[in-house]
Amino acid sequence: MELEQLINLERFYNFKNIPISLHRAKSHFHNPRADKNDIIMIIAFKNNEIVGYMGILPDFLFIESLTKHRDSSLRGTKQSIQTLTDSFTNNSNIIEKLKFGWFSCFWVDETMRGEGLGTQLVEKALSEWSGNILITEFAPLSKKLYLKTNSFNNSTFLNGIRLYNRFDLQHILPPKKRIFHKIKSLLSITDNVLNFVFDIRFLFINKNSSSLKLERISKFDSEIENFINSNNNTQLFKRETVDFNWIIKYPWIIQSDKIDSLNKRYYFSAVAKSFENFCCKLRNKNNEVVAFLFFTKRENTLKLPYCIYKSKYLHEIILVILQQIIELKISTFTTYNNEISDQLLKQKTNSLFKKKMIREYLISNNLKEYFDSNNFVIQDGDGDCVFT
Repeated sequence: MELEQLINLERFYNFKNIPISLHRAKSHFHNPRADKNDIIMIIAFKNNEIVGYMGILPDFLFIESLTKHRDSSLRGTKQSIQTLTDSFTNNSNIIEKLKFGWFSCFWVDETMRGEGLGTQLVEKALSEWSGNILITEFAPLSKKLYLKTNSFNNSTFLNGIRLYNRFDLQHILPPKKRIFHKIKSLLSITDNVLNFVFDIRFLFINKNSSSLKLERISKFDSEIENFINSNNNTQLFKRETVDFNWIIKYPWIIQSDKIDSLNKRYYFSAVAKSFENFCCKLRNKNNEVVAFLFFTKRENTLKLPYCIYKSKYLHEIILVILQQIIELKISTFTTYNNEISDQLLKQKTNSLFKKKMIREYLISNNLKEYFDSNNFVIQDGDGDCVFT
């Protein structure tokens, strides 16, 4: 059964656990990198109830000069051969794209754990995608299961940083211990008092410290499209404006003060009190675009899923980011951009604390050869990370 058919059935609304939110499903249907025949969800049923599911997000790997890979790749499945025939020329180099899937959500009902259902879901997904799978942002227990299949013997990492800029105990502590849920109102008062005192330091910061001019983007014009396409040569997944428009138009998290009864039955995040994506372009003194920034703001947290820029302006770009953190009253800012993270770790900032972050990517054995070189860039938001 197709996912679109399932969510349109009356019984979908009667399931004890639903496998996907309606707005997340809608996003999948409009994924510009997905085909109608792509398997995007595998669901396990028992006694007419959903007891487990695995979501897959279709994507493309873009590989430059595949001469050395082609012989080994063509020994693979029919699907792999078909996808590798789609190529184009960029700056006199041949770029080929390979279809693969990201594991996107993985859930097994507690009553079914220990019965091998999780392994069955993983192996079924690997089979449907001919072993072409990448995974990130996984739980430790899930990682153990993935490794047990012997299909993920390689990984790569992104080094990141998290800046704690304002006190946010009311959101940080409750997930750690149940007792903090009971005193959440007290934690909120504590946050307000501490932030009132410590925010005074922001009054002495030069707001015009960067020479770059920031412009919010409401529409992707030819100028920013050309800039993105001209500066994403080393990126593995090469997001383009059509992808960014899709991400913005079809979010996986919607803004609402309350979680409705349907989304309460979905294990993963679907609703937040405040959530927005916004994009900016930065211009130098000659009015040239030198950076494209894609931000995700969820309540008091800020992330930078995509950042495409000219490296010589790195210092100026960081100043712009730090100013955005202050203006938006951000509590925590996280980035896995290696250059930005390294610089923020070295330089003095007005943050209360800094924390090194590491994100791991599990690579299926079929895709290992495409990660042998270090000459590639993975953006923070690649996979489904931009949506959450």
